[in-house]
Amino acid sequence: MKTVLTSLLLFFTILVLAQNNAPFFRGAGAIGEGNHVSTTLGIQSLFGNPAGLCQMDGLSFYAGAENRFELIDLTAYQLAIALPVDKWGVFGLNLTDFGGSLYRDQKIGLVYARNLTKKFAIGLQFDWMIMEIEQYGMRHRFTFDIGIQTNLTDKLLFGFHLFSPYPMSFDVDRIVPTYASVGLVYRVSQQVELKVEVQKQTYENPALHIGLHYKIMKSFSLSMGMTTNTGHAIISSGFSYQFPVGLKVDFGMNFHQSLGISSGIGFCYGFRRKTSGNLSSVESD
Repeated sequence: MKTVLTSLLLFFTILVLAQNNAPFFRGAGAIGEGNHVSTTLGIQSLFGNPAGLCQMDGLSFYAGAENRFELIDLTAYQLAIALPVDKWGVFGLNLTDFGGSLYRDQKIGLVYARNLTKKFAIGLQFDWMIMEIEQYGMRHRFTFDIGIQTNLTDKLLFGFHLFSPYPMSFDVDRIVPTYASVGLVYRVSQQVELKVEVQKQTYENPALHIGLHYKIMKSFSLSMGMTTNTGHAIISSGFSYQFPVGLKVDFGMNFHQSLGISSGIGFCYGFRRKTSGNLSSVESD
């Protein structure tokens, strides 16, 4: 009986994902903080707001995996690389591979970001979307997303991100949705950040994302968050650890009251530590 229920859940979940073509995976660091997008800084912003790359000052790599609802066919794998080039800005490349034998969704992104002023950053990403459904073959679409981030004050960071601003579909039943997010990060102290964001996707109600990041010590942080949408809440938590050699590990998980647990882990390696910059956050200290 359990096997039958699991198979049915997998089948209907894949149908939903195929309908929207929107398995947006934001990196392990975002999971534990309510899956925020617009105010992410560092290399994981390649999976969210590309403007956040401007926080970087050295070559960085990221590798991660995310699983939804403890089903093996609902697992995504991510790879990313970002390189600042003197005064030209930051260039990045990322890949997300999601799905199994019945349904597979891939996204390849090429990113450029730069600071326009000391407190204002902009990023642009060109996206190659690839969808493959068993017995229906493979289809390709191209789109883009754009984002901005700015320090309104020394304690307040604002972010805005827009994905696929024009209508697009793989066919009549499977669309690539327009997706927008706007958020704020309030730096309560040197150790604590509060994050609030509103996200809106085509044909769905707006979702409120709330997150808390607590830097217990220089190398170790805890996070928690909540997402509300369509009458239910998703609770999340996570942690990150920075090794002295430049390796950082992020882990996050969330709980959906109907579908269960989702989790993700990510590894980031940077060749240089950040010594100066413009956009600020507890995470980038």
